[in-house]
Amino acid sequence: MTHEAFDRALATRFGERLRRAAPLAPLTTFRVGGPADWLLELQQVEDVRAALMIAREHGVPVVPLGGGSNVLVPDAGIRGLVIRLHGGSMVRVAEHRIRADGGVTINGARITDAATIPEPIAGEWLDVRIGKRRREIGRTQG
Repeated sequence: MTHEAFDRALATRFGERLRRAAPLAPLTTFRVGGPADWLLELQQVEDVRAALMIAREHGVPVVPLGGGSNVLVPDAGIRGLVIRLHGGSMVRVAEHRIRADGGVTINGARITDAATIPEPIAGEWLDVRIGKRRREIGRTQG
């Protein structure tokens, strides 16, 4: 498979959301670093799955990017696809439990009391339980 075929597959699936040779410095808190070969800013899990499947089919490496803090991008940039999880929606599923898309931040959830926020980390869903005095992380199903 060629990178041209990968580019066409991404463009077909994501249209104008696909950015090529995209500067990453503006997306990090340190504001340094070079471009990504391809960049997708996604919210929905279905889009993330589709992008990962296309990258796997074409043998293109994928780098996840969240809010951009605690990240230093090399001046040479990142070869492959960068998927930035940004924004999304939340649904309350129980009194102290919400289900949130991967790009929703804890601050964006406006948590005022104990709650549970599922977050995808390295392809797995984790529960982040936030209480008044502690933070627990554990694996969830699904």
